Amino acid sequence: MALVRYVLFCLFFAAGAGAVVLAVLADEVRDYCEGRCLLAKNLADNEDIKFLTIEYAAQIDEIRKDPNILSRLESVTLGAEPGTEDTAFPRASEELLSEAGAAVLADLRADKPAREIPGWAERISEPNIRYSLFFAGAGLVIVTFIFFGAPAR
Repeated sequence: MALVRYVLFCLFFAAGAGAVVLAVLADEVRDYCEGRCLLAKNLADNEDIKFLTIEYAAQIDEIRKDPNILSRLESVTLGAEPGTEDTAFPRASEELLSEAGAAVLADLRADKPAREIPGWAERISEPNIRYSLFFAGAGLVIVTFIFFGAPAR
């Protein structure tokens, strides 16, 4: 019977002490979760930058190999009219370009789900929840000492 009392004491005391500690450190836990989310976002952004750097280096190598690509990029980027008379160059309308841009942005947002702070970390940082968590944990510790602290004689 003493072993059962000891195990129950340890179990309830750990739960109560954990609740008290969580209530006291709620802001630090929330900041930690925010930091992890920001770190994950920064690492994803760094991977995107590495990919873009590799892609741009490949494009620069292509430009060095074929100088005609640079003149085509110049006409596309600066909007200059090409000088050939025998070729028709279609123009996209403004609304078509805006729809295409919106589709690209939607794809970018869909590919990278935003990691958010967990809901429990948000909840425990609210003042009312913190107070109730603290008092519930303290009450559990007191009840644990009352019922399981000293054996009955």
